[in-house]
Amino acid sequence: IESLGWAIASTLMTLVAFIRILWHLSADIRLLVLITIPGSLVWISFAASVGSFLISWVVGSQLPVVEYDAQKVEAVFRKVLVYGENHKIRARDAFEVALRKLFRGTRINNTRLIWHSSYFDVWKYSYMKGMDILPFLLLVSSVFAGAMTFGDLMQTKNAFSQVTDGFSVFINNWPMITEIRSIKRRLGEFEKSLHEHEHGPEEAADHDSAA
Repeated sequence: IESLGWAIASTLMTLVAFIRILWHLSADIRLLVLITIPGSLVWISFAASVGSFLISWVVGSQLPVVEYDAQKVEAVFRKVLVYGENHKIRARDAFEVALRKLFRGTRINNTRLIWHSSYFDVWKYSYMKGMDILPFLLLVSSVFAGAMTFGDLMQTKNAFSQVTDGFSVFINNWPMITEIRSIKRRLGEFEKSLHEHEHGPEEAADHDSAA
C-alpha cells in the first residue's frame, strides 16, 4: 500500500505539471469533431484511461483469485516442510508422496498464475502501444494543415504520453493491486478464524450476519 501510495503521489505531481501543457497544445488540433472542445486531448486521455481501467478489471478478474490460491497452497507446502524438518517422520515414503502431491498443486497453480498474468500483460502492452500511436492519428491532420510543425507534434505527443501514463497509474501497477486484494482476502479469513476460535462458531456466525 505504501508503494502504491508513492506511485499515486508521484503521478499527481506529473499530472499537475503536464495537464496544463497538454490543455494548451490541444488548441492546435484540427479534427472537426474535436476542434470545438477545449482541452480535447486531455479529455481523450482521461476517457481512454477510464475505459482501459474498466477493461483491465474484467480481463484481470481472475488474477486475485489465482494469487490467493497461490498464497494458500504455498503456505500449506511450507507448513508440511517445516513439520517434516522438526519431527521424525516414520512413514517416510508416505510423507514424500504427500509432499510431491502438494508440490504438484503448487506448480499447477503457479502455471495458472503465469497464464492469467500473460494474457493480462498482452492487453496491458497492447493498450500502451495503442496510446503511443493515438496522438499521431489525432494530430496528423494539423500537421498537413500547417497548424503545427513536426516539432510541435512531438512535443504534444510527449505531453500526451505523460498525461496518459499518469491517468493509467492503476493499470501500470496492477500486479501490486492484485496482490493487495488477495492479501486482504487472506487476512479477512484469518480474522474470521480467530473470531471463531475465541467466541465459538455460533457467535461468529451471528457476528457475520450482523456485519
